[in-house]
Amino acid sequence: MDANFQGLSLRHLPFPLVACLAALLAPPARAMDAAPLEVRALWVETGLVPPALRVAMIHAAASILSPARVVVRWRVGKADTVSGPEELRVVAIEQRGRGAGAGRILGATSNGPGSRTIWVNYPNVAWAAGTTVDALSSAGFHERRRAAIALGRVVAHEIVHALVPDLPHADVGVMSERLKDSLDRPLGLDPLTTEALLAANRRAREAGSIQAALALLPPAADPPPLVADSEPPSEGLP
Repeated sequence: MDANFQGLSLRHLPFPLVACLAALLAPPARAMDAAPLEVRALWVETGLVPPALRVAMIHAAASILSPARVVVRWRVGKADTVSGPEELRVVAIEQRGRGAGAGRILGATSNGPGSRTIWVNYPNVAWAAGTTVDALSSAGFHERRRAAIALGRVVAHEIVHALVPDLPHADVGVMSERLKDSLDRPLGLDPLTTEALLAANRRAREAGSIQAALALLPPAADPPPLVADSEPPSEGLP
């Protein structure tokens, strides 16, 4: 060590110089940390989901997507509200019971020409949470919280499909093909899905927009719908 620096400590240096040294020595921040992918979404109000439950659902979905640097900016509209070119259209529908396959359809995404649309089957999501649409209108905090978490997982799942159309379902986590994990424990995205969303972020910034980046990808078929098991849960998902 140079003799001029022997015995020198940071407390002998002027504060501005200390701050500059700290900045130089700190590891560089990841670009994604400074620039999340902002997604615009239009919630089409159909009168099915109570406003308070919708707000809780949005918070639940945000907690899932934010670690992958995805931020959703919501607005509420009506059936005749026109979606913007960069906007996801999210619609709650009422289709009770099972579909053609083995399981109750909870959500689905259309990535075809025009507005990208996400459908959320509210009665079936309520069923998966161990309740019903009618019961939720007067349910207590615990029941409404579980329903909001289930709705948030369905919405987050379908938003990922809209952003990364060719991403297959995962074996674990929110991107599993079935809503099967406990609603009383946190559930996030698997590492492959997180990396796919970070890559989608980079493509969107290079292309100038999410829609422009999606247009550069090979055409992808609509993903299979998210389903719940066909046997009714006694108290919602375990």
